[in-house]
Amino acid sequence: MTPDAFLARIGDGRVIWVAVDLHGRLVGFAELGQDGHIDCFYCHPARQGIGRALFLLLEAWAKAHGIRKLSVEASEGARPFFLRMGFSCGERREICRGGEMLHNWAMAKPLLLQAPAAPALS
Repeated sequence: MTPDAFLARIGDGRVIWVAVDLHGRLVGFAELGQDGHIDCFYCHPARQGIGRALFLLLEAWAKAHGIRKLSVEASEGARPFFLRMGFSCGERREICRGGEMLHNWAMAKPLLLQAPAAPALS
């Protein structure tokens, strides 16, 4: 991806979370589109808990901004993580990237938006 393409990508309204360790090294990141689609989600495999922490931030932001459903095309390796986070697994999809056939899973999670608190009666 060229620098211009990357800048256009991050300027399209998506929200990006980045996790770094105490030395400033990247250990994870997540990207969420305004439509609730998780476009990228990565965690260093040796950093337990980073994925869950990133997902909880992403989910809380989505709920706070009125997003009613999260969706993702999960790789075979990521599918168990998203199942643990409450996603349902839909169809297996075949895709071609760089001349290679790959597959992923269409997954979704409806979000329950919290109703505003009722005013206290006095």
